[in-house]
Amino acid sequence: MTATKLAQAAEEAKEGLDEAIGNVDLAIYDSKDVGEVKYLPKALYGVQRHLPTAKDLLARMMDSLDESESEGAVQRDSAFYLRVKTAAENVAAQAESISTLYSQTLSGEDEEEPPTERYRRAVGPGGEKLETVMVGLLRNIFNVARKFPLGKEDIESLTKALSEVKRLPVSFYEDGGGGAMHNVNNGPGVMPIHNGTGAINTTTGSGVNLPGGTITNFNGMPQAGGS
Repeated sequence: MTATKLAQAAEEAKEGLDEAIGNVDLAIYDSKDVGEVKYLPKALYGVQRHLPTAKDLLARMMDSLDESESEGAVQRDSAFYLRVKTAAENVAAQAESISTLYSQTLSGEDEEEPPTERYRRAVGPGGEKLETVMVGLLRNIFNVARKFPLGKEDIESLTKALSEVKRLPVSFYEDGGGGAMHNVNNGPGVMPIHNGTGAINTTTGSGVNLPGGTITNFNGMPQAGGS
């Protein structure tokens, strides 16, 4: 490969990293208020904590590419730049998805709709949940970070972030048969779930709980001959 084409490959890699950094920065901005909303799935808090780590590692890789252009620096080949470009493009797309999920969850058009419901709607049937997208983003960074002269602390922080995100509880479960959503309740209080037909009765206090349907001869007392 000629020097001109190699320089072009390096520039494309840098452009990819620049877009990835910008999209991660936007995701950080769109998720900044998540801590003010209670009882969201834990994944939404956990992913937000590790976005700055992703941005810092991408920025360090960009700095390394800039330094490689200086005299006497180790020269990279076209395969390296192509790998960086591909990973950066994937990260940019994943960061954009994360940004959208946070934006639609925290500032949806319907203010009366609970944020948890807005989040499910933003993911959509069969869509990738936030924690899954973040794992993919960190893996893409990790796969190319090892090719850069980064410090031991950088790799350790990335490894820790990936490990913690992978351990986050699933933000919600979706039943593959009937399409019913199964909530993951991270807060106090009653969470009734009813995926069938007929009445659902939830009582949080003492006293009689009346089921739905027709009831005859009910006076709140045990009936003679009953078991």
